[in-house]
Amino acid sequence: MEPYNGKYYQLAEPINYPPPLSQPHPPILIGAFGEKKMLRLIAKYADVWNYVIGSPVEEFGVLNRKLEEEFEYLRRKLAVLRQHCNDVGRSFDEIEKTVVIYTKLTPDAQNENYVIDLCYELAKLGFQQVIFDIPNVSEITPLKILGKIIPYLYKL
Repeated sequence: MEPYNGKYYQLAEPINYPPPLSQPHPPILIGAFGEKKMLRLIAKYADVWNYVIGSPVEEFGVLNRKLEEEFEYLRRKLAVLRQHCNDVGRSFDEIEKTVVIYTKLTPDAQNENYVIDLCYELAKLGFQQVIFDIPNVSEITPLKILGKIIPYLYKL
């Protein structure tokens, strides 16, 4: 490898081992939502856009938001990203759209029907991947619920 001399770092012999399997580089994922700068950077450089949506579960505090509001917000963000892609001459469809949601899987609240419906709605918006942050995953109940969900999600 050639030496690197940047503004903040200088590396005489940078080591990149093992080298990335993806060529020309590993996929670039940017998790952001700022419409003027960040979504423009995503349109220009990212392979994947990730957004964190809220949850109707009260214990998540600042993430406690109504999903209807989140979907409307996501529609707007997707439209802005699409426009930025047009502006930089890039296909909007080249960028994989992913989302993280905080959920507490329980039979009486966020159960398998809730999660399946949520995934279908996100897929309709154009998201290819949903990542669940499950704080009660150490319990057996969420794992049982996930087991019921997986067969339905393969149909998306």
